[in-house]
Amino acid sequence: MKDQKKTNRDRERLSKELVFSELCRLKLFGSEEDYVIYKIANANGRPFASIKPYFTELYQEGRILCNEDGRIENATKTYTGTVVKAQESYAYVEVDGRDKDIYVYDRDTATIGDTVEIAVRDMFGKQEGVILNIKQKGQEVLFGDVVKNSSGEIVFKPSDISFDQEVILVGDNDCYVGRKVKVQLTFADVRFSKNKKNAIIGKVVEQFGLSGDPIVENVVIANSHDFYKEFPTEVLAEISSIPDEVTEEDRLECKDLTHLNFCTIDPENCKDIDDAIYVERNSKGFVAYVALADVAHYVKEESLLDKEAYFRGTSCYLADGVYPMLPEKLSNGICSLNPHVDRRTICAKINVDNSGNITNYEFIPAIINSKHKLSYEKAHQIHEDEQCADKYTNVKQSIDMAYQLSDILVKARNSRGAINVNTDEPTYILDKSKTGVKDIVNKKNIPSTKIIESLMILFNEAVGDLAENSNSPMLYRIHEKPRRDKINFLQHMCAELGIYYDGDSSSNGINNLLKEIKGNEKEDFIHALVLRSLQKAKYSPKNLGHYALASKNYIHSTAAIRRYPDIITQRFIKSKIQGKKFETAYEDLELYGKFLTGREISADKASEESRRLMNVIWAEGQKNKKFTGFISGLHSQGVFVKLKEQMVEVFIPFENLVRGNLKHYKVNNLKTEITCKKWDETYRIGDNVTFTIVETDRNTR
Repeated sequence: MKDQKKTNRDRERLSKELVFSELCRLKLFGSEEDYVIYKIANANGRPFASIKPYFTELYQEGRILCNEDGRIENATKTYTGTVVKAQESYAYVEVDGRDKDIYVYDRDTATIGDTVEIAVRDMFGKQEGVILNIKQKGQEVLFGDVVKNSSGEIVFKPSDISFDQEVILVGDNDCYVGRKVKVQLTFADVRFSKNKKNAIIGKVVEQFGLSGDPIVENVVIANSHDFYKEFPTEVLAEISSIPDEVTEEDRLECKDLTHLNFCTIDPENCKDIDDAIYVERNSKGFVAYVALADVAHYVKEESLLDKEAYFRGTSCYLADGVYPMLPEKLSNGICSLNPHVDRRTICAKINVDNSGNITNYEFIPAIINSKHKLSYEKAHQIHEDEQCADKYTNVKQSIDMAYQLSDILVKARNSRGAINVNTDEPTYILDKSKTGVKDIVNKKNIPSTKIIESLMILFNEAVGDLAENSNSPMLYRIHEKPRRDKINFLQHMCAELGIYYDGDSSSNGINNLLKEIKGNEKEDFIHALVLRSLQKAKYSPKNLGHYALASKNYIHSTAAIRRYPDIITQRFIKSKIQGKKFETAYEDLELYGKFLTGREISADKASEESRRLMNVIWAEGQKNKKFTGFISGLHSQGVFVKLKEQMVEVFIPFENLVRGNLKHYKVNNLKTEITCKKWDETYRIGDNVTFTIVETDRNTR
């Protein structure tokens, strides 16, 4: 009897929820009550009188109201968000400030990237969204493959796996089968088919080449995130007047520092060289000269070049090369601190004591001449190998001093609570054909990367201090504390693995955890978990500090060739050098911060997709070889395993486990372990497993 009453209550609740959903779906808010009830009753084949009681309940709950004109208004809390996943009829919407994406059971015509207004309701203990209206179409084009489906029809399959739906193509598309293309969506033609699945219509507007080709795939990845190698002709025409070398006017405006033995230290094949360093000792500690390419001198505000650079926001680095923020004439030419040529820079002369404290700094418009272009490997070799150093005597002492200063700066950062989490930076070694991946190398392991990192942080903190003392609004690089729910999950996962962590979310608390797991067999996995628990850094004029660096004032400024926020910072520094007021308003900086953070996220997503593609290409040559890795994640269909050395993640379906069968395995609620009672087997997050690679797919990465 109790069960029957519960079922009846559930049915009543569902009917009431249906009425509210129909109000949203049929866009009836703003209409008179009787008309609204009539439309809902008619749409659902129900009598007028059967709908009326549910309106009374919705009024009583405060979810809808009737205004003075007798028109229905929505009183439910609404949110504006972005559709981040769309599959058949449902979707997930990302809303700022909410921990989880909101499930929407009926997405109507909304697609990925659309900005939508949703009402959130409680459905059987879970929150669910209803789309009130589509405020802005965000994705009018898609990239993907033209294929023949199971019915033999030629259709378009988007590369974005979150867009799990075929697109019906108009026109003759035989010639595009098996090729990567760009499709323009025709929203006017979105319609419902008989089986109630949304059918979306599109037209091929550009084709790139064969699906699976690594060059083609990387171009498509970049373009799908609005990164391009080519520049508009009007931008190229505008920059034609920019000189290719330092002018006499530059020399009059800048201090001559060409006598100092600057050098640059970058990845082996780097062509857009942002920074040069020179370090010397004095009686009180160190004097560090950090010279940055004066990009702001060449990128004039409101020029076509400036607008294009802002739109791109950042350079995007994929496996097939760079998709630059600035044209090559600047990025590899006059703005690049190439060796043995004079270049215009903004140079910081920073005095640091033996405890790593900045005692004084000044910013100087300077002309420098880099004596050597060094790779990270070569710089470390000069420091370690005396015979090699003989060939680089003019920079050897500076590099040695930079190592000493870096050790002190790292120690000082650690003492104030900076977090040092292991991160991967894979570099792909291609074969002779340039179509296969021979090896994957982690560049983060080269010690000389630390000296450049330390000196760039030093420069950025000096700029942050300048901004704080100038009372000018500026665009800070902020990194907020982790959210409590993330820390709780980290604490629980540690407990599951037998590792004590008290849930202290301060940077010292995280560092204590990292010390606790030093040498533990689960160390790599815990480092990955800590990274996931941290918030993403972003740009904002509201200075909230940098949590991971334990820095109170931090501003990006050291890579203006490839980051637009750094150009803004350079304009700020130059205004202070000239004794002028920095004119950019706080409100404008807020808008810039949001947009440029978004562009950085897009570049990160593109880089991740490119890495996944190159990982698959590498794996194609590794089939049937034996590997060992640790379980990095669990899924309802299987397990994810990370290879430590190659930084590659693979998926193993349950049926591919030793005694695998999907029905035999059960995943716990927190997805920390799977068990198989039949054979008394348990697999936990972080466990080491041995496996072979049997299948790869370039298209799905």
